[in-house]
Amino acid sequence: MSHAARRLHAPVLALLACGLALPAHAQTKHAVFVGINDYIEFEDEAGGDLLGAERDARVMREVLVERWDLDPANTLTLLGREATKEAIHQAITTWLAGRAEPGDLAIFYFAGHGSQVYDLDGDEPNGLDETLAPADVLPVSSENDIRDDEFRAWLSTIRTEVVVILDSCHSGTASRSGGMRTRSLDRAPPPEGGREPAVIRQRYDPETMADATTSILELAAAAPNQSALEGPLDGIDAQSGEHGGVFTRYLVAALREASPSATYEEVLREVAEQLEYEELGQIPQITGQGAKALFR
Repeated sequence: MSHAARRLHAPVLALLACGLALPAHAQTKHAVFVGINDYIEFEDEAGGDLLGAERDARVMREVLVERWDLDPANTLTLLGREATKEAIHQAITTWLAGRAEPGDLAIFYFAGHGSQVYDLDGDEPNGLDETLAPADVLPVSSENDIRDDEFRAWLSTIRTEVVVILDSCHSGTASRSGGMRTRSLDRAPPPEGGREPAVIRQRYDPETMADATTSILELAAAAPNQSALEGPLDGIDAQSGEHGGVFTRYLVAALREASPSATYEEVLREVAEQLEYEELGQIPQITGQGAKALFR
């Protein structure tokens, strides 16, 4: 070993000689942000295209970079028509799963439409799966929907903890007045007791859609039977004429002001109180270990 090499290794050897552990793997955050205004098979009208989802993805990325130590180099953003089902699948199972190591934190954010389709594996009491609607979702078929079971299977390929934030809804209820529109895809819900056509059922293997073993914490904009709303914004970092999801709006505001020791539960409680005060009819949900400190 050269004299220079001995000097380089001396601190490490000293630590080992004293019985001290080497520093643990430093946590790195990796994040995917998806925002869809332009739905390829739908027109620009309430229940079809949206106005504020792409802005939501950008401002969520911004607050995590500026306030919560997310390195911009460790982010991937899919907006509009580029956020197809296959692109989202690859973003999770290849990009996120390939970068996030054990001990890191993986983050997935989605702003766009949600929907409901027939349940394929019998795990839903009402017979319906909740879905995320990618840019290439179809008006009369669930072939391109991202089912909740399927989504969990994708997330299970990630080798570390995952935080999921969803600003979408799964209820299909009517939009509100006052310039608001719902983020529930405008297509007829399946009739009670129905089944997906065989061509759809054959695409899914129940074993591949089993519950993920990956630790997942989810923040959702609304309960499964409620709508998530978007509408015109003013104040709180918004410019005149901009639209956005009300859940993301108040979540971003809370994240900007939260202390480094704040928990997911504490922040979501602030968001819920604001939504209740505004009488917007949606109650954000948390699933997983919400008592953990934010993005740690």
